[in-house]
Amino acid sequence: KNNHPAWTAPRPLGRPANAELRAAKSKAHEAFDPIWKEGFMERGHAYEWLSEQLNIPKHLCHIGMMDVDDCMRVILAAYEFLIPHDDKMIDELLEMTA
Repeated sequence: KNNHPAWTAPRPLGRPANAELRAAKSKAHEAFDPIWKEGFMERGHAYEWLSEQLNIPKHLCHIGMMDVDDCMRVILAAYEFLIPHDDKMIDELLEMTA
């Protein structure tokens, strides 16, 4: 606890996660992040693209706010995007969904 009067505890972002959800979110990031980290798209554009793929508003398109089913949809969307781009990525995505 901080005794500074202006300090308040940080508000959690997203959903409380059990082990299954934490694992799903981690796998979703592993699948999705290469789209922007490897330079296929800029980060903001990648999230805009993902929101279109998932048919959700961009301001709600954060893996931290997703449930297990949404995370699986992220993995599948990333897989479909990366298929024509990188064989190594495809192998990694297949291992993640196994």
